[in-house]
Amino acid sequence: MLCSKFVWGQALGLYHLTQHINGENGLPQNTIRDACFSKNNFLWLATEDGLVRYDGKTIRVYNRLNSELTQNRITQLIPTLDGHLYCVNQDYNLYEILEIDHHIDLVYHSKLNFLGFNAYHLFAASSLHRFKQICGTILPENFKYMGNHVFFMLHGTNTFAQRSSKGLLFYTPDLKVSKEIKLPVSSIQSMFRMDSVIFYRDDKQEVYKINTSTNTYQKTGSKLEGSLIINEKEGTAFLHNNQTLSQLSFTNNQIHQTILLSDFKEKLITSISFSPKQTELIIGTASNGFFVYRKQLFQVLKEKEGDNIFYNILKNHKGDGILSGRHLTELSPTKNYSHSKLSISGNSIVSWNKGVICKIDEQLRYLPITTNEKPQFIDSTKKDLHLLYKHNDSILFIITDDKISLWNSKQKPITLITLPKMGMSFRIYHMEQDSLPNQFLLATSVGLWRFDASQNTIDTIGLKDVVCRTIFRTSSGYYLIGTYGAGIYAYFKNHFVKIPLDKNQLLITAHSFQEDQQHALWISSNNGLFQIPLKSISKYLVHGENLIYYKRYTVQDGLLTNEFNGGCFPNSQKLGDSILCFPSMNGVVWVKPNIISKEGLASIFINEILLDDKKVNIKYSNLLSPENHKFKLSVFLTTANWGNDNNVLIRYRLNDDSTWVILTKNENPIVIQNLNGGLHTLHIERFDPDEETSQEISLRIKVPYLIYERSWFIPLLILLFLLGIFSFYKISNYYNQKKKLLLEKLVREKTNELHHMVKTLETQNEVIVKSRIQLTEENEHKSTLLMLLSHDIATPLRFMNRYLGAFTKEKETEIPTPEDLVDLKVSAENLENLLSTIVTWVKQRQNARLEAHYESIDLRKLVETKIKLFELTCKRKHISCENNITENTIIFSDHFIISTAIQNILSNAINFTKNGSIRFLFLQQQEEFRICIEDEGPGFINVLNEQVKNDKETITGFGIGLQVTRELLRLIQGFLEIHTVKEKTGTTVCIVIKTVNNKEHE
Repeated sequence: MLCSKFVWGQALGLYHLTQHINGENGLPQNTIRDACFSKNNFLWLATEDGLVRYDGKTIRVYNRLNSELTQNRITQLIPTLDGHLYCVNQDYNLYEILEIDHHIDLVYHSKLNFLGFNAYHLFAASSLHRFKQICGTILPENFKYMGNHVFFMLHGTNTFAQRSSKGLLFYTPDLKVSKEIKLPVSSIQSMFRMDSVIFYRDDKQEVYKINTSTNTYQKTGSKLEGSLIINEKEGTAFLHNNQTLSQLSFTNNQIHQTILLSDFKEKLITSISFSPKQTELIIGTASNGFFVYRKQLFQVLKEKEGDNIFYNILKNHKGDGILSGRHLTELSPTKNYSHSKLSISGNSIVSWNKGVICKIDEQLRYLPITTNEKPQFIDSTKKDLHLLYKHNDSILFIITDDKISLWNSKQKPITLITLPKMGMSFRIYHMEQDSLPNQFLLATSVGLWRFDASQNTIDTIGLKDVVCRTIFRTSSGYYLIGTYGAGIYAYFKNHFVKIPLDKNQLLITAHSFQEDQQHALWISSNNGLFQIPLKSISKYLVHGENLIYYKRYTVQDGLLTNEFNGGCFPNSQKLGDSILCFPSMNGVVWVKPNIISKEGLASIFINEILLDDKKVNIKYSNLLSPENHKFKLSVFLTTANWGNDNNVLIRYRLNDDSTWVILTKNENPIVIQNLNGGLHTLHIERFDPDEETSQEISLRIKVPYLIYERSWFIPLLILLFLLGIFSFYKISNYYNQKKKLLLEKLVREKTNELHHMVKTLETQNEVIVKSRIQLTEENEHKSTLLMLLSHDIATPLRFMNRYLGAFTKEKETEIPTPEDLVDLKVSAENLENLLSTIVTWVKQRQNARLEAHYESIDLRKLVETKIKLFELTCKRKHISCENNITENTIIFSDHFIISTAIQNILSNAINFTKNGSIRFLFLQQQEEFRICIEDEGPGFINVLNEQVKNDKETITGFGIGLQVTRELLRLIQGFLEIHTVKEKTGTTVCIVIKTVNNKEHE
């Protein structure tokens, strides 16, 4: 649409040229015979010199050198409705184009020997089997009538139609002829199909519709002058006439033309294809390659002549358009017209009561829009007008270089506050209502400030070293601050949080923010228009999720420039709920977010792998095995991307524990070098934040271990280190020993002499020590013997000597009585027993230790024998001896030791007993037996008890018998126990001996 002043750059919904690919920039040959999109949004092209794959950015050619093709001339592409894609070369060989797993391959399938023609466009059958059936059954019959478009699949009716010599043949689903409609074949110039309706055009360019129900044809009243381009695979028809390319459609019995392009000059068009989402239009030519047109996403308005820089964006009084431009102009998405041609100085204007307030000729004026009134004078100012902010319908804030003023339309502006002087330019770029009444946030050249209109105060909040250009309050309640050169900040919970930018850091300068109905933010910048879901920023602020994805729109999407104008206020506007407006350095951009469809997630493939600059085939396995750890692995990726590179988020990481690395350009290779030994996994992922989905491929890299990476290396290193130390030690010893040989020889001789002398001295010393010990023991024995003799022998001798002296007195001779003789007899017997005991003790001392001889002993008989020894003494002292040991009491022990012990204890019991009784008892226990002798004497005194208990103390003063008895009992693991029942009334002496098995001493 044209007008006197402005012209639309492109109409909304049409296409604009983004790329022209031919032999000069990657195409192997300029003839495009056929074109088709695959399910992964790759464009495949049939050329005279190979099969071409185009991913929206790069060309890849498949030919005889790098594929299974036998001939480079590709005649056509065959897509099937079940998702497969095939191609045919001049040899009639059929190949399948595989896009599976992580690679793309071309595989030979079969030969099409029945396809004897080169058709530019055929049809899309349900499967390859169905395609072969149709080609082998129907097409060859009418080969001589071959044209570019001779066969039609009527999918709605599940029938087929084919041009014949008389008109049009129709076939049933089982490929049988059902009927034939006769046509004026001589005048038919071309035939085409739209939906399930077949048309033909005659030589006068008239179009006729074929009525399959009545088997007739009728004129449509439409003329199609120009070249018809039919794409039977997609069921589309196009008309190219006078550089205008239109798409044909049939509704209400009328053929309609939708103009797609108005300046396409190429005449020899061979194919036209739409991308799966209708976002790209691909036009193939016979001699000039192919053209890529992208759907126009934005409506752009620019001046036909003069300055195309647009500044402030304001709603008009109707709310359906904007006021914009260096010259004040009213614009609308549906119409455009000029209003007052007034030069506006200053970068700020504001709408006010169906008018505009702006600075004109250094005067602040109100300009009515709906009337012919002259501009109304408000105030004179020579200062730069930075900002006009309408608080409501009655209050306007005016901000200049040095002050903030208020105007209420009833009086002159009132100065509220003078701006601080900070030694540099203090400029306010944006003003926004804060959450509190009468408080406003100010984006300034020295950070973010707060202005309190009720107190007329201004205070800094933060970001003092950042140039803040715009403030935006989101629907989530927090503020976003756009800066010049410092990116984007969020003012969230009274804190400033820096928001991660796009992967190429193009949002380092953010001009303005707008939020659409889907709660997506639109951000204008110096390098394109960006879109981001608000929830991405919210997740980052609340949960710390750092994956923030921005979509970028540029001239490739229909903008006339990537640079938007951020040096004005306001610098963006929202009309209603559906249209966003942004001023740029070349036109005004209108955005309707609800018509911009999501591109979706395209699969990612490996284009090529180089290992140390050599190609690696990963067709059958994704395992790579470098020969050593020093290598260079380059992974070239491909993914269908028809838009901006910034909108493709491809990232990779090596192994699961590493962080993701984002590729800045998807055509660049991923380079991995010099890994440690082991199995590594390279994860490559394309992520779609809109759908929050991802598509991943992986490569395994098996790197051989170095010696120092082996598990045994460290133990071996330690062993070698120890061996080194040991070797050094041995070598040092070897040289040291040489020096010491003579000295050692002398030392050895002297040592031998000294050793001999020491041995001699040690022998002599041992003899001396033994002699000293023997002498000490002999002295102790002598002392003990003398002590015992002095008491135990002297006592009976005195008694005997007293009696004998009495008998030998001279005064008179006394005749000894029988009792005296008995006493003498007793004394003699005691003396004899004592001497026998002493002899035994002396022998034991001289021999150091007697050996025990174990035998069976009749204990009762042994006790009877000992009682008889003291029978006379017992009678004399009126003592009765009772043997309470039962007959046949047999013990196994040493007879001599037991006999001596009983005799000595019995002797002591008789000595300490008078007019009483002595009893023998025997107690048998599990591990020991006891021979006890009880008397009714005065009892042992305490001193004797302590001496008997102390096994090492010598018993003195009570006879040598107990001392000898104790030492003899040790030989048979025995000891004495003495119990005084009551003092001076009786004593029990027990011989305690460990029970011994007979077999132990046999």
